[in-house]
Parts: sequence; C-alpha cells; structure tokens
Amino acid sequence: MADGKTYYRLPEDLMEDMTSSSPENYLKIKPDGTVTLDMMTIPYSALEIMASVSILDVHNTDLRATASLIKIGNATETFRKNNVYEWLKENSSGFRTAIELAKKRWGKQIIHENLMIARVKELSLRVQIERSFADLKILVKLANDHIAFPCDQLPAIQKLVEKSGHVIKKAGAK
Repeated sequence: MADGKTYYRLPEDLMEDMTSSSPENYLKIKPDGTVTLDMMTIPYSALEIMASVSILDVHNTDLRATASLIKIGNATETFRKNNVYEWLKENSSGFRTAIELAKKRWGKQIIHENLMIARVKELSLRVQIERSFADLKILVKLANDHIAFPCDQLPAIQKLVEKSGHVIKKAGAK
C-alpha cells in the first residue's frame, strides 16, 4: 500500500532502487526447463516481453513461462533484440530450442486466416472447379490434388460440386 492506494507491488518509479534490470534477478530456470517469474521484482517491460514470447501459467504458486514457438515466431524485432529475450536464448534450453527453430523456419512457413483447403481427387471435377473460378484468380493449386481458396468462396464451390453430382466429404480439426 502506498499513499492510500493498494498495489500488488510498488509502482516502477518507487522500485528503481529495489531492483536491477538484469533478468537473472527476476527470472529463474527450473530443472524441468521452465522459467519462473518473480512478480515482486520483474519490470513491467520485461513482463510484456515474457507474455509476448511464452505461455504463462501458475504452478504451485509460481508464475511460470514456457516457450511458445508461435509467439516467438510472431515477436517483433524490437522484442527479439531485448536483453530479456537474449537472456532466455542463452540460459533456457527450452527457449533456445524454440528460438532456433523459429529462426530456421522464418520466412518458410506462412499461416493464413480465412483459407480453406480441399482435396479433389477426381480430375474432371478439379478441372471444372479450376475453370469456373479462373477469372476470379482465387484458387491456388497445391500438391497431392489439393486446392486452397478463401473461406467466403466455400458455398459457391460446394454448389458446383453438388451440381456436378459429386459428394462432399468434410474433415474437421481434432
């Protein structure tokens, strides 16, 4: 409590003398490879970095961070140059592995939203679909008889498939 206001800890400006900006003062590596955060001393900026590159959860009253390949891949260059990020890469085997994997895959893996993929084994149907949507240039041919298209085009493609007398088999994510 400070000036009649309750805080879970003192605001940053009151804590300057109490904490160092060195990550080993507020991050600890556990034997299982996870990183625990000391909520009493971690600077807010470091907490923001941790939240942007890891999955945070509470385990036995500790706030722990586990490397998230997806979050690391989406981290901005500013975050990747931060001393907390560098410390994680040097001191945590889990983060080091995830960071190296993200670096290897950088630019090679693209995640699209609102995209559907269909496998069309029947050659005549695939040709019919490709010709019907050629003017719109919305179809992308993929390997192994697959095509990709925007989600909003699904009703039109379904209508064409059903009209041609073929059956649609749906597969969902598990």
